[in-house]
Amino acid sequence: MAAIQANSPFPLFTDRGGDPLDGGFVYFGEPDLNPEESPKTVYYDAALTLATPQPLRTSAGYITRNGAPAAVYSDGSFSMTVRDRNSALIMYSPSAFVSTPEGVLLATNNLSDVDDTAAALANIGGANLTALAAQSGAGIMARTGAATYALRTITGTADRITVTNGNGVSGNPTIDVVKASTANAEAGTGDGVMDPPLVKAAIDAQFNVSGAAPKYACRAWVNFNGTGTVAIRASGNVSSITDNGTGNYTVNFTTAMPDANYSAQGAGHENVFTPGAPIAAFRDYLTSSVVVRTRAIDTNALVDSEYVNVAIFR
Repeated sequence: MAAIQANSPFPLFTDRGGDPLDGGFVYFGEPDLNPEESPKTVYYDAALTLATPQPLRTSAGYITRNGAPAAVYSDGSFSMTVRDRNSALIMYSPSAFVSTPEGVLLATNNLSDVDDTAAALANIGGANLTALAAQSGAGIMARTGAATYALRTITGTADRITVTNGNGVSGNPTIDVVKASTANAEAGTGDGVMDPPLVKAAIDAQFNVSGAAPKYACRAWVNFNGTGTVAIRASGNVSSITDNGTGNYTVNFTTAMPDANYSAQGAGHENVFTPGAPIAAFRDYLTSSVVVRTRAIDTNALVDSEYVNVAIFR
């Protein structure tokens, strides 16, 4: 006949001196929380039908029920606090499983023997811990769903972001941004991030300027036909031209100016049959539009200009 090891089904609690804890208090709580503030229901029976009071009391080191040692069952992992009869803290565990002196695990989720690894994993952490144990590779673990995990690796983008040790196996992953070269920045080609000095150099190259003086871009411009039916020939941030009469036009902006304190520049077009380019002058500065008038250079009378050019700076 094979020998069977006889183990006590009841966990033994001891005080700080190692003696059986008498008159102690045992609190069960939600995992990683304070059991005294976030209690978890535990039971006297494996069917989880007979809920225990909280806290449970100990006698001669054992949790008791009606004067006799009692086992305690839970529907999953739990935290635990144990105090002596004077409420002095004996121990606290954020995720506890209590053992008897012989090494038998307190019956939790009907688990009574830790020799069965599969059963232990399933009962201790449920499906999540079982799924974690099933992962065999190395890398950064990600929970992708209930009881579902996957190994992930941080990757970069060619010529933009470089990643070292993306799977975290040899240490913390490091991420570095690839910087654009001066030549690429000035040409507006390639990838990478530009430092502020490089941005300035690229802008200077595009505008063909040098020196420390500030640069201001044109906020709106238009070249339009000023005779017959007025029509825009080419433009930027100009939605339409209104013909107000001979030599009188309103330039309407697509996007309004921040205020009416902008600088308006303009010129008419010299017709080969009528020498002398009309003079362009401005009035009625609004954030949404500006009026431009063209006058004959010799008579100062309003005249239609074949082409009218306007540029706005602010």
